[in-house]
Amino acid sequence: MSAFSTRRKSRVREGAAWLVGAALLGMNLVLAGCAGLVGANSSPNPTAPAIMQVSTANITKNSAQIDWTTNVAATSQVQYGTTSSYGSTTPLDSTMVTTHSVSLGALTANQTYHFRVVSTADGQTVNGSDQTFTTATNAAAITGISPNSGARQAVFKLRFRVPILFRERQFSSAERLAMQLPS
Repeated sequence: MSAFSTRRKSRVREGAAWLVGAALLGMNLVLAGCAGLVGANSSPNPTAPAIMQVSTANITKNSAQIDWTTNVAATSQVQYGTTSSYGSTTPLDSTMVTTHSVSLGALTANQTYHFRVVSTADGQTVNGSDQTFTTATNAAAITGISPNSGARQAVFKLRFRVPILFRERQFSSAERLAMQLPS
């Protein structure tokens, strides 16, 4: 075999190896480029969650519940405090849900609190608007107890003063007897 023939075979092998390497590199680049388009998130532009239906429930003198919904599954968190600067934040609940409920504890009675909800989905964090609620007072005050005039009959009207709630109660004759009130 001649030196020319050996050198030619060597160059053909080098060229083939280079072509195979370039083809593999090209395929890796194509696949890596597609990885951004196909993955856990099927949308190339993730949608930020929309916060809706924010409400409060079960407000007591030292606790409250904050509820809201989002249009996509998202995390749950609430920022709260006695001013719109908040100051406190609940621990992040990383469970991805569309119906959210967070309880606030260790609140002060008869205090107005500011709060806003926070949800994150697909790396997009959204803060709800500033809202307020007022905790209940330490105890319900009983006011306006007065017997109506009448011979041998006493009718008691009880008026309970509770924030946002005002009720009056008049007892019937049967109820007075059951409570052993004079008739």
